[in-house]
Amino acid sequence: MNYELVAYQADLNFKGEAGNSMDFSAGSSPDDALASAKRWLEGQTRAYLKQHPDALDKSWWKAGTITATFVDEGAADQPRATLRVRKDKVAPEFDWYE
Repeated sequence: MNYELVAYQADLNFKGEAGNSMDFSAGSSPDDALASAKRWLEGQTRAYLKQHPDALDKSWWKAGTITATFVDEGAADQPRATLRVRKDKVAPEFDWYE
């Protein structure tokens, strides 16, 4: 069954600590909405790390998720992408997996 994608919801959830959340309307360009959600989540992660400079080490940590939201009754929201982050030499290193 095909369901209508309404939005992507991005949630900052660094190391299990709930953070900010934002919805991005899919409209006529779901790819643009997903790209915007990813940029927002990376920005929120950078802001979190500035406030918590010792939060990272060289291990990968889950920083947040993006979930696809559907309008149709009976459609379950589906995880779309997860952001991982770890400490690199100069700046945080980000990795998206779907």
